[in-house]
Amino acid sequence: MSFTDPNFDKSYFCNTCGQDSNLYKNAPVQQFINYVDASTKMENIPVIADILKDNYSVMDYNWNKSFYKKEELIPTLIQTAKHPCQTVFSDPKENKITIKNPGTKYGEWKKESVGIITRHGFTYGKYRVKVKLTELLNKNGVWNGLTNAIWLITQGGGEWNFRRNCNKEGFMATYWGGKDDKRVPAIDYSEIDFEILKTPPYCPDNAFPPVFKNPSDNNKNISSWNIPMPDDITKNNDKITVACTNWDMACWEPKNFGVGCNPIQHKDQTYYTHRWDHWYRALTEKKEELDDELFAGEFYYFEIDWRPTEIIWRIGASPDKMREVGYMNETVTSIPNNQMLLIITQEYHNTQWWPGAPYSQDNLPFPLNDIPGEIYELVIE
Repeated sequence: MSFTDPNFDKSYFCNTCGQDSNLYKNAPVQQFINYVDASTKMENIPVIADILKDNYSVMDYNWNKSFYKKEELIPTLIQTAKHPCQTVFSDPKENKITIKNPGTKYGEWKKESVGIITRHGFTYGKYRVKVKLTELLNKNGVWNGLTNAIWLITQGGGEWNFRRNCNKEGFMATYWGGKDDKRVPAIDYSEIDFEILKTPPYCPDNAFPPVFKNPSDNNKNISSWNIPMPDDITKNNDKITVACTNWDMACWEPKNFGVGCNPIQHKDQTYYTHRWDHWYRALTEKKEELDDELFAGEFYYFEIDWRPTEIIWRIGASPDKMREVGYMNETVTSIPNNQMLLIITQEYHNTQWWPGAPYSQDNLPFPLNDIPGEIYELVIE
């Protein structure tokens, strides 16, 4: 049902991935197909490279950003798998699922998001995953363009799965609607996210650092196009940002509903929540972490602790060494109480969604090789 071409290739089917009555009855997860948003359309540089392995440098990025003509750029949308089971592999012997962002070749030109989603919804609980998702930065600190995400999303279904009412003006009615979207007392949409990518950890105002200087196209003067990144970026060259988000659909009911940057205290930590305006549908906190710690080792743990009145995000090297990286409660955001599914993805984002990101998605190469991520364990308590 997720594939638009009725003549899709079934050759990728196997005894652990496919379409039959046994899998329909017993499989706890299925392939996830990201929604393709028209806003992800890019004019991408016509370059194919393995950023993580090819010693791709900031100078390479700056050159490719500066010297391709508009007519040479490749118009493309972020893509998803064309055939079922093509980018998801279940391995019962190794007790793991592998997802792979496929490499591309000239004329094919694709950046393809991949992932899995659970099939049985729950309300509340600790959702802890043991994964080895792709590294995001190479040794030069250049980002490969992917976002590693562990997230919960509504199981949908309409009225049977409505979240609790918003008793002050109501929720924004739709996920994608703008400021003029109508407000309604109840909806079924909910989402709680880990999104991990290369972007500043700031809790921004409408205007905020870092300031990036625009290059010129004078290829005879290296300093005119090979412009260094701002100090705020280079001093954290080996770090990525862990963004923790609750999509509360802009319900104004919480007594401390806020816009801009606002502190919230939990135990011995202060977090800064951010919302762009009164109609923005999500509240986000950010924390910088070492890319190598999270993704260069054999595995790492990520946990969303979803409770009736609060949400806690944790990460760690083992279940007994988890540490908080995000916290929200019902005083600042509407906590969902409907039924949700868990998703694990390696996906390409439009970097316009992340103001201040040092690398623009359309100026990053298409992937030369497959980019694997491995999922070992999912525990729901």
